[in-house]
Amino acid sequence: MTGEHCVFDAHGMLRRQKWTERAIFDDQHQIIEFQVVSHDMSERKQTGTAEPETALGLEEQLQQSQRLLLSLLDHSPSFVGIRDIEGRYMLCNQSYADLIGHRIEDIIGKTDHELIPEAIAQSLTANDALIISTGQAQKEEISVVLNAMERTFLLSKFPLRNEQGQIYAIGGIATEMTERKDIEKALTEANHQLTLWIKELEQYNREMTLLNWLSETLQQCQQVDQVYQAMQRIIRQLFEQFAVGLHMVDTGEQRYITVASWGDTVFVESHVCDICPALQQDDLLNQKQRALLCNNTFDNEQRRYLCVPVVAQGQAIGVLSMYGIPEKPVHERQHWERLAIMIVDQLSLTLTNLYLREQLHEQAIRDPLTGLFNRRYLNETLRRELSRAQRHQHPLSIMMLDIDHFKSYNDRYGHDGGDVLLQAMGDFLPQQTRKEDVACRFGGEEFTLILPGASLEDTIRRAEKLRADVCLLQVYHQGRPLDSITISLGIACFPLHGNTSEQLIRVADAALYRAKAAGRNRVMIANPYEREV
Repeated sequence: MTGEHCVFDAHGMLRRQKWTERAIFDDQHQIIEFQVVSHDMSERKQTGTAEPETALGLEEQLQQSQRLLLSLLDHSPSFVGIRDIEGRYMLCNQSYADLIGHRIEDIIGKTDHELIPEAIAQSLTANDALIISTGQAQKEEISVVLNAMERTFLLSKFPLRNEQGQIYAIGGIATEMTERKDIEKALTEANHQLTLWIKELEQYNREMTLLNWLSETLQQCQQVDQVYQAMQRIIRQLFEQFAVGLHMVDTGEQRYITVASWGDTVFVESHVCDICPALQQDDLLNQKQRALLCNNTFDNEQRRYLCVPVVAQGQAIGVLSMYGIPEKPVHERQHWERLAIMIVDQLSLTLTNLYLREQLHEQAIRDPLTGLFNRRYLNETLRRELSRAQRHQHPLSIMMLDIDHFKSYNDRYGHDGGDVLLQAMGDFLPQQTRKEDVACRFGGEEFTLILPGASLEDTIRRAEKLRADVCLLQVYHQGRPLDSITISLGIACFPLHGNTSEQLIRVADAALYRAKAAGRNRVMIANPYEREV
């Protein structure tokens, strides 16, 4: 069997080929294979040596192949065009014609400069010149705006050569990638958003871990200084990009002092808490107004202080100020607000508990009328100080003192007048003692002073001064001055008069009664033998 057909070679040239097919048989006359032999007839056709009827068949096949090729191109989703080396279109498919908005018959014979925007035409022309000069196919991704919409194409261009190998045209096939690019862009954006969410989640986990650590640490704090140390660590780790200061009220000096800080000290110490709007609120516990932006700004970026009041028992006792938090975007500022409020809430709760614990402790060891330590605290302190004195071989003295004729004082001015006098003594005694001394109300109108490190001679001198100064005490009740008072004192010293708290109190009290029996308003020293009575 023989026949002829047309095919395109690797250079895009149409070639005519004649083929012969024959069967190969085995010994049993069974077909075991077919052999096809093909011969190139292009040169024979050009020289006219082929038979007429064969040439006619080839022309029909060529026309049929062209019709099939054009039909295939017109139904292809790709955009196909062939231009000569002058840039004039020789062929294009319907998809390309629809893309640039022209009919095929209006495109053939024209250049890109006559059909599409000049900027795109210049780019394509430059690419054509590169292909002609190098003889190499080119592939690139281009983005163009068509009908107010950006579209992306993958453009493949290649040279077409004649039988002599010369480039006579340039073919191009463009495949639209807009949808794929949109998907890639959406995936990129989704990946970016996912990355942001992961970072936010990591930050959230870190913040929650630090807040849990702060909560556990604050629960273990027994003193206010320990609380401030924990706050110093937490603000350093949570607000490392800001300048932060925790300012607390110093009740002694009636001003705010910085107890914990982080960042630029200029901004931390420049904040004037007395005028902070966060502290001027009527309702300091209002959740919507807990954190306020101060009007103070210190740089061209107009960043301001974000302040949260520290509230204990309904009173503002401090403020947490953070400098550098941007006012916008709002969600970022609100994040830092919530975090600061959570920290301040834990701080406020801890300080409130410590204050309540301190109040309960004070109530347990303080006399409610005079404010002096009570007898229970006296016994505990005296035993502790005696143990220290024995260990270091230091002296220790005590004074027992009693207001003379206190009963008649009560009779004359009433119990209210007597209470006023006892309160005055509660203010007077601490003023006459050293910081390490302990003033206690022993009971009724009787008081005790513990004097660590005081020798007997020092104690006698101080007792005489105390007896003289109390006569000058001015006490007023209901607007009237009360009569001056005198006191009687008994003193005892370790180790001369006793080695235990019970012995010292016993001999000092006995000396006090001897002073009262001797006429009052005098100082008596304990006798060593009285310790065994």
